[in-house]
Amino acid sequence: MRKGALKIERSIKNNGKVNVGDKAVVYMATDVFKHLMESEGDLPLGKDLHPMTIVPCGIAIDAATEACSFEKTGIDTLRAMSFELESPINPDVTLTALAEIMLIGRRHVEVDVEVKQNERLILKGRVVLVRVREKKAQELKAFEG
Repeated sequence: MRKGALKIERSIKNNGKVNVGDKAVVYMATDVFKHLMESEGDLPLGKDLHPMTIVPCGIAIDAATEACSFEKTGIDTLRAMSFELESPINPDVTLTALAEIMLIGRRHVEVDVEVKQNERLILKGRVVLVRVREKKAQELKAFEG
């Protein structure tokens, strides 16, 4: 099973800062999805995790954190997410998650996300991320570019 993203592309205006319009694309194999769908007796291993939902959601969240340059800004904690599932996953085609920062608030960043396989839309939605320190969302002024 392949682990992690196959490839990550970023379009960031200022290194270590977040800006409206910053983008990221994450390419992910479907190996984890296939594993969760393997049977163990009568039920798939991941039955209680809802693989058809959690895999595209997870990749979308990952793309959002990449757009926020999480390794330099610390903006990586999911605060909220809304999404629509448009199509089921094809277990043989790479998933591509696209993320673009749309709004930077005092303590949160809102990121539009899409997950596709080839040109077929799997998921679209919005991810809200925060930077947490000592169990509190932190102000982002120092990280705004």
